[in-house]
Amino acid sequence: LHLAVTGFNKIIEHEVIPDAIGVQLAALECVLHIQEKLRRLDFTPGGAQGVGRIAEYVFRVSKNVRVRQGVSLALVERTLQQISKPGGANTALAEISSLSAEPVYYAFAKGMVSAALQNSGDTIASLELFFKAPRMPDRPKRYQDSARITLARAYVAAGQEALAVPHFQKVRKESNEVVQSLLELAWLYLKQHKHQEAIGVTYNIFSSYRQAFSPGTLMLMAMALNELCQYPGALKTVAIFRSDYRRMFEWLKAWAAAPR
Repeated sequence: LHLAVTGFNKIIEHEVIPDAIGVQLAALECVLHIQEKLRRLDFTPGGAQGVGRIAEYVFRVSKNVRVRQGVSLALVERTLQQISKPGGANTALAEISSLSAEPVYYAFAKGMVSAALQNSGDTIASLELFFKAPRMPDRPKRYQDSARITLARAYVAAGQEALAVPHFQKVRKESNEVVQSLLELAWLYLKQHKHQEAIGVTYNIFSSYRQAFSPGTLMLMAMALNELCQYPGALKTVAIFRSDYRRMFEWLKAWAAAPR
């Protein structure tokens, strides 16, 4: 797949030739399909520049909804790639204006860039627009869980914690991000001294997502039990934590000590 993505990027990075744009769009769709399954396979630097050129051409000449949405999705993926790198958020902010013709994609991209720039106000405004889209296309729905968590974090940062709770709760149960979302919700409850709620959420994680790597879940549960003076339960939870994660700790300890 790495070789395939590299090959598709070679096609994408060429200058746009109107008679051959179909080939570039097909290559773009192939990369997007692979990225949906394997998020780590980014556009190459040349491919990222090619995405911009293709988008500029398509938005200028095409009215085809599917084509425009595919290009919009590619621009969003490029934006997410940019903000994951040091200093990349400012570059992304300067370039997302090309998405303004597609409001749903633009709102999501603007929200994620604003979050990377730690601008809670713009994050909230943009992602609320994303969720309020009257007819959200199917393709950007893949970003809903990431948007939920990002929006919830923005509300917490803005001191509007009550508005964060429903967004943490709405992350889909089958999502790869559900455990992180529930864990952050439990931390929020603990911060608010809602210890029973924090215990309930951590127990949900522990019982429903037993195979997930989430050491913070048991430690948070122990802290909440301790705050309620349920000391035997807190000690038992710490013991479970030690039992469940001892092998991982020993492996990491040995790996860290190994000469390189």
